[in-house]
Parts: sequence; C-alpha cells; structure tokens
Amino acid sequence: MRVFLTVVMAFACFMAFAQSEKEIIILNLMSKEPIAEASLVDKDQKIVAVSESNGKIVGDFSGVYHVFAMGYDIQKYQTSETTIDTVFLKVKSYDFDEIVVTGQMRPTSVRESLYKVDVIGIDQMQSRGAVNLTDILANEMNARIVHDNILGSNLILQGIAGENVKILLDGVPQLSGAGGGFDLSQVNLHNAEKVEIVHGPQSVQYGTSALAGTVNIISKTLEEEKWQGGLSAYYESVGQYNADIALGRQWKKWNINLGGGRNEFTGYASPMVTEARRMNWNPKVQYLGNAKIFRDYNKLRVGFIQHFFHESNTSKGAPDPSTGGRTANDHLTTSLRMTSGVFANGEIGKNWYLNILNSYQIYSRNTASYLVNLNDESSKKRSEAEDEFALVNARGSVTRSQLLEDRLNVLLGYDYSMQSASGERIDKERDDLRNLGVFTSVNAKIGENVETQLGLRYEYNNTYDADIIKIGGVHLPLIPSLNIKWNMGSKDHFFRFSMAKGFRVPSMRELYYDFQDANHDITGNRDLGAEVSDNFILSGSYVLVQEESRKASINPFIYYNRIHDKIESVYKPSDAPVGRTYENIPYFQTQGVNINVSWEENNQWSATVGSGLLGRTGTDASDQFFWSPELSLQSWYRLKLLQTKFSLYYKYNGALAQFELDEEKGLVDRTLGDYHFLDVSATRAFFHESLIVTLGCKNVMNVTDVEQTGEGSKGLTARTGSNSELPIAWGRTAFLKLTYNINQ
Repeated sequence: MRVFLTVVMAFACFMAFAQSEKEIIILNLMSKEPIAEASLVDKDQKIVAVSESNGKIVGDFSGVYHVFAMGYDIQKYQTSETTIDTVFLKVKSYDFDEIVVTGQMRPTSVRESLYKVDVIGIDQMQSRGAVNLTDILANEMNARIVHDNILGSNLILQGIAGENVKILLDGVPQLSGAGGGFDLSQVNLHNAEKVEIVHGPQSVQYGTSALAGTVNIISKTLEEEKWQGGLSAYYESVGQYNADIALGRQWKKWNINLGGGRNEFTGYASPMVTEARRMNWNPKVQYLGNAKIFRDYNKLRVGFIQHFFHESNTSKGAPDPSTGGRTANDHLTTSLRMTSGVFANGEIGKNWYLNILNSYQIYSRNTASYLVNLNDESSKKRSEAEDEFALVNARGSVTRSQLLEDRLNVLLGYDYSMQSASGERIDKERDDLRNLGVFTSVNAKIGENVETQLGLRYEYNNTYDADIIKIGGVHLPLIPSLNIKWNMGSKDHFFRFSMAKGFRVPSMRELYYDFQDANHDITGNRDLGAEVSDNFILSGSYVLVQEESRKASINPFIYYNRIHDKIESVYKPSDAPVGRTYENIPYFQTQGVNINVSWEENNQWSATVGSGLLGRTGTDASDQFFWSPELSLQSWYRLKLLQTKFSLYYKYNGALAQFELDEEKGLVDRTLGDYHFLDVSATRAFFHESLIVTLGCKNVMNVTDVEQTGEGSKGLTARTGSNSELPIAWGRTAFLKLTYNINQ
C-alpha cells in the first residue's frame, strides 16, 4: 500500500510539473514562419530564454515579458493560462508607414503624404556609419556633395546648389554662415532619430530658400518612466574619433532628454597635395550638446529645445621658403552655433491641431592667423577677425480637419524671420533682413481616389518686393502651390503632382560678406535682386508584388525647375586661387528623371536599384543642355546563422558641368569627371539589442581627387576655384561603430 501511494504521489508531482511548463512559439507576423534566436526578456531586462530554430521556447514562465529579435519590432507579451502561447513579431519598417512631420498639415504617413518624402532611420545611420549629413546624403539620388577645407560641405539637390535647400533641425531653420550653402559637416547625427527629406518646393510653408527640397533632422525622444539612454563610439582609419552620450526620462507628464558628444578628425592630404604640412581635409574638433524638456497637457506637448555646436578647424600652411622653411602661416577657424526654441504641438480639441515653434539662433565665426615656428611649434597671433550672424524665427499654424464628412482640411499659419549680421568682414552699411509670411492650405478629397491641396502665401520683405503673381497687369506678393495625389484604385498604386512658385531674397552673406584668406577672395554684392522660381514634380509608386513574405515596387520621379534672376557665384580677378562675387543670372533651369525599383523578401534581403538623368541649362549655357547620369544600389542581406545584417551602398555620379559665357560671350564650361562611391558594412546586435556593433569599409573604390576639365572658371560652388582636381573624398577607410543602449 505504501509503495502504491508513493507511486501515485510521484506521478502527481510529475504531472503538476509538466503542466507548469509553457510552450511559447515566436512567429513572423506576415509569413507565419518561426523566428530563431528571439530573446524573451523579463522586467529586470534579463534574458530568460532564447527560441530554437523552430521558434519555440519551453519553460516555466508567468507574467509580462518583452520579445526581441533582430530585424523585428519589440513585442510586449503577457502569459496566458493555456500551455501554448503564440507571439507574432512585426518586421521593422521605415517605408510607407513611417510617420513624417516636415511640411505636413499634421503628422501623417509617407504613403498618405502629398509630397515625396524619403526617411532615413536609425538602422540606416548605423549601417552607414553616418556621422553627419554628408554621410547620409552622399549616396542619395539627386544629391551631390562639394567640399572645401574651410567653408565646409555643400549640398546640390536636383542640380540646384547653395541657399535653395532648406536645412531644419527639429523644425528650426539653420543659418548658412559663411559658405555657399549650409555646411553639412556641421549637422551631426549623434542624437538623430531620423532624417526626413522632402523633395520639391516648400515655399508656401517655409518661404525663402525652400525650392529644391527640405531636409529635417528629428532628434530622439526617450519617453519611459525610467532613465534611458545610450553611449556611442566611432572610429575611422583615416583618423576620426567620435564619442557621444544621450540620457532621457519621463516623470508623469514631464520629460527631459539630454545629449552631448565630441568628434575629432586629424586631417587628410590627398595625392593632389604636394606641399609639406598642407591638407585639403583640415583637422577639426567638434563639441556637441542638446537638451529637450517638455510637458504633455492631454494631447498637446509644450516644451523647450537647445542645441549647441562648437568647431575648431586648423588650416596648416606650407613652410615659408623666405625663412628657410623654419616658419609657416596657419589659420584657426572657430565656429559656434547656439539654437534655442520653444514649441507647442498637438491636438487642442477634436479635429484641431496646433503647431508653434519660436527660435533664436546665433552663428559666430572667428578666423585667426598665426606665425608658427616649426622648430619648436610655438606660435604668435598675427591677425584675427570675427563675424556673427543671428536669426529670429517665429512660426505657427493651426489645422482644422475632418470637415464636410472628413473630406476637407484647412490650415492657417504665419512665419516671421529676421536676419542680422555684424563683424569686421560685414559691410558697415548693411540692413537687417525681415520677412513676414501669412499662409493657408486647403486640402480636399474628391471622390475616393483623388486628393488635392491648394496653398497660398502672402509674403512681405523689408528690402525686396515679392511681386510674384500677375493678375490683370497687377503684380501681387502671393506665392501659390498646388498638390494632387491620385490613388489608382488602391493605396499602394498612386501618383503625386505638385507645382509651386518660389521666392528667395539674397542672404546676408551674399549681400554683405567679404571673405579673404590665402585661398579665397569672396565678396558680396549689395545690388543683387531676388530670385523667383517655378517648380513642377511628378512622382509615383506602383506595387508590383504585395504578398505576406515579399514586396516589390517601382517609383518614378520627374522634376523641372526654372529660376529667374538666380543668384550665382561668378569669377572675379584675384590673386587668390578662388576669386568670386555674386550676380543675378537671367534664368537657370534644371530637369531630370529618376526610376527606383525596390524588392524585399521575407525580411531576409532587400534591394533598391535607382537610375537617373539630370539636365541643366540657362542664360550662361546659351540654352544648351548639359546632362549628368546617376546610378545607385542600396541593399542588405540578413544572415540568420550569424544574426548579422550585411549592407551595401553604391552610387555612380556622372560628369557634372558648370557653364558660363566668357568675355566674348562664347560658351565655356568646366566639368567635374565621373566617380563611384561604394560602402559596405556588417551589423550585429548583442544582449537583446542593447549593444549594436557595425564594422565596415567606406569608399571601397578609393576615390580621392576627381579631375576637372574645360576652360571655364566657374566651379560647382563659390569655393571650388580653378584647380585641375577637386577633392571629393578621403580615400578608402575602415570604420567601427559601437552603440550601447541603456534600458531601451
């Protein structure tokens, strides 16, 4: 009898233990295939189990967990009373469902936007080893980057350079400072959540300088009621050493986010540099800081933002032969940018959305010349000059949506800015530039498949008349735009069409700034007129395959820009290698076409192939077109065995010409030769994505200097000059990027 009772009790204990075990199956939401190496993480952020090749986890589990798997969104999981649970993970997506805010009436998805918007997320920044905007945009279609060792890296978008591209940081317009456009190397991505690139004009929303496109860097926001953050380190074999930190936390309705970093580049001399000590990629050290504090009032968010940037750029001179090579003249350029802003955005009632952003920004630039004793490296300051630019910007809008049974949305807004400048290199008889815009947009749905948006902006400038529209012989200061989106029977097949006027007044730099050093002699022109432009864009997306495990689409893009009285840098006689001033060109025109084909297979691999052709002409081209082709490939492959993602970014940039008329009105050009960029990398996540490691190679084709040919004197920007070669990149390099996320 005792033996029988012992057996029964043992059997009962075994059954109770067996029933306490739970089987969890981890599946792909789309394909329903099992996911291996998925981590089950408890509330203390500890990995308690990892799924097998069949997607199964077996054990004694109870309570709330999170499931992590590389390439998938994190999924919260609550155990049930059954013995078998199934958890579905969604593939990470940064395409049509990504929410964008730049230039929109209210936050909307890429698919539903009336504009063509490209989004570059954290995954792409990590796999590219991106440090600043230059790293992100260099491989994008329609984009070219031109470099100068003092004035920075300038973006050419849709064949248009300089001031016609709007750069925003958390929606705040950025001052261009001293270059022919905004220096992209001064926009660091250490705290970026994503980069939104809006193609085409945003002149109704943002006014001046928003013709070719708008680039908005969106900062991270950590919104958990615990301390979160991250540490990041970056090394590149050319001599780049970066480190940054971010921290954030939410207390009930309050939130604070802080960040900072340091970037150091030791400089690079390409093969075209033959003199000792000289470099065409100057050594520089950057310090970065950011803060964001806000409070939520129901669905309205009110807060404060602060961005800090400091850079020291050292230009080393060649040994002076007059002193037997014992001395040299060096230049130290120090840049400081401080941006402060207050904002309020969100819903203020049913179907009402408010967006207000007021900011103040200063940009100072100090250039000092030193006589350096090369025997003991001691130095003596010989001269110094400092300039300061300031920008006050106040903008706001309110949107009333879902009128007429959700068929009509109306936006009203204002935009005020004031630019000022001071310093030894600024014309003493300068005037501040003040601009006031009042704008409206009306969005209407026509039937089930057509959506239109009409925009209109009243523009006042204290120096220039914005007489853009002519009605009945009367010129009116109005800037119009029209957007149309047509869904071809499905939200996956659509076309977008946009047309808009643009208006741009000369910048403080183009009007009043004089810059001279050993290599540059650039002067402003007080007699410049304002630019008036027309832009037309046709883009679309057609889904070729839409299945649970695969997706393919084709995306055409056609654009046309015509600018009247375009402000161009033109040659002027000078002893410096780069002698330029500014003039109005009667008209300038660009047009082009791109086609991208994308394919993604079961979260296993993805490829996007693009091809394009850019044409440019104008008064200085005698109406002759100069053409430039482009090719691109962006691809990744996920090797499940190693839990590693391999990425490839390729871009072919065809020859690009600058054209002008010589003194005898004959057509001459200066053409930059073609070149290829290729970057490759491998990314692996460890400790349920707490540590992310990327190892890669940039510029595999080892591009450094690209030859310029032709008799023209005009370079791609004011700083290109007449050198026979132009520095494009600093050659082939290896890089390592480490990112450690804390409580994320």
